[in-house]
Amino acid sequence: MGGEKKMNNNEMKFIGIKTNNLKNIDISILKNKLNCIIGPSGSGKSSLAFDTIYAICEHECRMITGDEEIYKYLVDDYSDLLFAVALKQTNYNSNERSTIATYYGLDRFFKFLFSQKHGVPPETFSFNSYSSSCKECSGFGYIRETDLSTIIDYDATVEEIPFLPWRKSKKDYYKRLLIMACEEQSIPLNVPFRELNDSNKDFLIYGLSKTKFKINYIQAGRKRVLTDEYHGIKNIDDNKKLNTVQLSDEYIKKPVCPACKGTRFNSSIQKYQVRGKSIGDVYLMEFDELYDWLEKEKSHISESELSPVIKFIKNIKEMKLGYLFLNRSIPSLSGGEFQRLRLSQILHTKFEDILIILDEPLSSLHAQEKICVIDKISKMKSKNTILVVEHNVDILSICYKTIILDGSGK
Repeated sequence: MGGEKKMNNNEMKFIGIKTNNLKNIDISILKNKLNCIIGPSGSGKSSLAFDTIYAICEHECRMITGDEEIYKYLVDDYSDLLFAVALKQTNYNSNERSTIATYYGLDRFFKFLFSQKHGVPPETFSFNSYSSSCKECSGFGYIRETDLSTIIDYDATVEEIPFLPWRKSKKDYYKRLLIMACEEQSIPLNVPFRELNDSNKDFLIYGLSKTKFKINYIQAGRKRVLTDEYHGIKNIDDNKKLNTVQLSDEYIKKPVCPACKGTRFNSSIQKYQVRGKSIGDVYLMEFDELYDWLEKEKSHISESELSPVIKFIKNIKEMKLGYLFLNRSIPSLSGGEFQRLRLSQILHTKFEDILIILDEPLSSLHAQEKICVIDKISKMKSKNTILVVEHNVDILSICYKTIILDGSGK
């Protein structure tokens, strides 16, 4: 049609954006370029990048698969979209069994490697298997211990409840139980915990009352009655009595398991070794060291199996994350570490022509780390479209297009 105006599909276009605090703005994202969104805190950078652009791209993909989802973006029109991946500065993964090895599928290679060397099934080398995991820590690599330094308010009296987990409870059950137990033991109620004698402190932390108490208490505005004995707060995770509460991680310390030394495997698995290393040992090697170890194994492993792993670990090293190791749990990673690991994964993928949205990728990095990440982002734009939410001037210098939000929603 000679008279028609040719559409410019080198841009993603979004018209009349009104999501959250944005006020009817129009923007375009240049494909196969590095685009930046900048502006002061609260100016709507996340509303634009994640709640609008990424949400629209994701919504369109879900419409193709028929997967229904509710989205809150508000726009008049959009066109020429790309498949999008969003890497935010957040880490919502709370599964302690999820490690760098399992999350990125690297464990499959090492299971196969050790299986091949010793002729046993690959699943033998899974710390999530009951028969292979350390029985002392159940395959977590650490043990849970009550951290008294975070639990006790030494300046509080019994009446004020010196144990913070009990004090934060919405029911007055614990205060009544403490008072009744202290009356049985002749422990003063109005003396700060730090001034109690050692015998009284030990009872409150580790002790068990001689009798059961009938406790009248109020919970959610209703009167309730329970009969129970007093258990010291140190045993909170070890007993199932009604006067206990499940301790959150803020009150728990996690020292390395003395039985498996953090490998997560039991001793029967540790006997299977490759060049003097068990699979548990390998999982604890920092990536800097692991890379060298694998390089020396090249002659014993097929190129097709080893090459993807070597490339992925090399990307991790180049992201200045060489201090991490395969057994590191995903929940323990900072938002920045997690985002850079995911960047390494994207660099490793065979996908091209996708939109990659990054959330302040230079945040909290040292100068040398920033240089490395900027270099990686710059290389990514040759095959993909990059949208960066950032305020760091170092990355703005290589941006092809900058979208400035002034804080007024415009």
